[in-house]
Amino acid sequence: MKLFMLKIGARPQGRLIEQHDVMFVIANSLSETIKTVNQHWPAVKNNWHLDAWREVKRVGDYQILLSKESLSKDGLSKDNALADNILTDERVDNKLDSQGKQLYFVNLGGYLPGQFEEFHYKTLVIAETLGKATAQVKKTAFYQDYTFDNVDTAKSGVATSHVDDKHQLDLDDIHCVADLLPNDVALTIQPLTEPEKNQLPDDALHIGYLSLKQIKTMID
Repeated sequence: MKLFMLKIGARPQGRLIEQHDVMFVIANSLSETIKTVNQHWPAVKNNWHLDAWREVKRVGDYQILLSKESLSKDGLSKDNALADNILTDERVDNKLDSQGKQLYFVNLGGYLPGQFEEFHYKTLVIAETLGKATAQVKKTAFYQDYTFDNVDTAKSGVATSHVDDKHQLDLDDIHCVADLLPNDVALTIQPLTEPEKNQLPDDALHIGYLSLKQIKTMID
C-alpha cells in the first residue's frame, strides 16, 4: 500500500488547452492508480497522462506511513499493519505519535510581469495547523519571486502570489491530505531520528510526460 501524488494532464472535449489536476491515490503500484483517476475525472476517462508523480514516503524530516483501518465488533476503528515503507526498528510503537502534525498539500499561484500566464508551485508541508502551514509557504522562493503589484488592479487584477483560488493566502484552499484519502486508510506522520534521515532518501520527483500506455506497465 503506497501513497501516490499525481499531476494529471488531459484536454477535455471542447477545451483549447491542456488542463491539470492533482490527486492523492492509495495503490500498490502506479498502474493501479488508473481506475481511481478514471473515476475521479470521467470526462477524460482513459484519455489522460501524467506530467509528474511522486510516491510520498518522506516530507522534510518526517516519514509518511499508511495503515489500513477496520471496524471491530463494537464499531470502533482498529489499525492493522503499517504500510511496507516503514523503517523497521525497535522503536516503532513509540514513534507513531505525530505530535498533532498534519500533512498539507498547497497549490500556490503567482505571476510575472509581461507573462500571459499564471504559474503554479505545488508542495507538501507538515505543520500543526493551517496557519503554520501557510507561514511555511510564505517563505518559499516561489512566493517571493512570482509576485508583483499592478498599477491598475481594476483592469489588470491582483498579481500577488496566492493560494488558488482566492488571490491571497487563504487557509481554506490548503488541503489536509488525510482528508483526501479513503475512510479506511489512516495516515501517520513520524519524526525521523538523525540516523534515519540518512537511511530514508528524499522522495524522487518524476517529472515529464508519461502516457497511459506506459503507466499500465508500471506494476511495481
